[in-house]
Amino acid sequence: MDYWGGPPDPGAPPISDLNRTHLTGDGWPATGQRLPTGGPLVDPSTRAGDVAVYFRDLESHLVALTQKHTMVVGCVAWLTSHALLDAFADLEGVSLVVQKEDWLRPEGPCFTKQKLVDAYDALPATLDRWNLGSPLNECSTQGHRALTDGAVRVVGNCNSSKNMVHPRMHNKFLVFGDDGSEKVCPTCYRGESEPSRVGTTPWWSSVVKEHDCAFEVREVCFEPKAVWSGSFNLTNTAGMSFENAVVLTDPKLVAAYYQEFCSIAALSEPLDWNHVWMTPQWRVGS
Repeated sequence: MDYWGGPPDPGAPPISDLNRTHLTGDGWPATGQRLPTGGPLVDPSTRAGDVAVYFRDLESHLVALTQKHTMVVGCVAWLTSHALLDAFADLEGVSLVVQKEDWLRPEGPCFTKQKLVDAYDALPATLDRWNLGSPLNECSTQGHRALTDGAVRVVGNCNSSKNMVHPRMHNKFLVFGDDGSEKVCPTCYRGESEPSRVGTTPWWSSVVKEHDCAFEVREVCFEPKAVWSGSFNLTNTAGMSFENAVVLTDPKLVAAYYQEFCSIAALSEPLDWNHVWMTPQWRVGS
């Protein structure tokens, strides 16, 4: 909406939250609804099929989405919102990749955010990358297999010289999911929901002989269900800015974002990184 009217009262306090801005007017709207004395911005958030879009109170919407699932993975440029970190801490598994920054390193010269890193440490780093997607589950280094060195990792080049033009991991997407693991027979590795493998010849074994399957619970397996993406950084400032977010639940689109996470995570480094330039910790192979 566009309203005719003068500038805000110069004596009014500065607006700290752009989403709480009110329109001014002289009683005659140029377009849209009639709000003779001005009014708040309309929230056009809506849903159509498998897609929902949000424009106001994004942090609240993201917390609500988090509470519907048990796990989250994703790539976000920055992660400093304690409200969101508290919500993620209540999940069963978290694996996030952020842009490499000087101030993130616990041993770095610019580190002044101990409270933030403490919040990172409180996130459940329970996801095993071998049970995530390719190519992340194909990487290895000296037998190290899990993401237990932290739920938050970094990727990219650190802009230590503060160049105006600098490539970044600038994504802002999260993939929410749940534990998709099922009980597996330790003899033939058949899932409880799969048909019998007796008489077959799996690539890892000789002919499977007759036996009684004693199903046991296998390790956690992330099953992607929904995606949150858009302009919204996971920061306190973003919650007061004009931002947008899209929530997708179409399986094909969710799978595409999950694939991108797995690709970027395969190139990631520990939070306490050692090299300014991108130096992946893992490699494909043994």
